[in-house]
Amino acid sequence: MKKLVSFKMENKAMQEEGLAALKDMKKLKSFKYPVTDSSVYEGCHELEEIGIDAKGTFQFEVFKDSKLRSVMVYHADGEEEVENIVDEIKKYVKITCYGYTTKK
Repeated sequence: MKKLVSFKMENKAMQEEGLAALKDMKKLKSFKYPVTDSSVYEGCHELEEIGIDAKGTFQFEVFKDSKLRSVMVYHADGEEEVENIVDEIKKYVKITCYGYTTKK
C-alpha cells in the first residue's frame, strides 16, 4: 500500500481504522473518499486531491502548506453548503477545482 498513488471510493467503509495509515503513504496524490475527520490528512502534504464528507468535523488548517488543489465533497445538501466548505479550505490553500455529490 505504500506505493499507492490514487484511491477513490464514494461510499464509506464499515471499518475505517486504515485511514490512519494515510500519513505513511508518501506517494499518494489523490484520496477521494468521504472522510469525516480532517485530522486523518494531517501530515499528508503531498496530496493534491482529497475527498471529505460534508457532514464531517474539520480543522482545515491541516491543509496549510500542502499541495492540495482539488476537493470532492460527498453527501452535501447542495451547492451552497459545498461553496461554504471550499471557501473555508481556500483560507489555507489555493483550490483550483472542486466537485460534489448530494445525499442519496
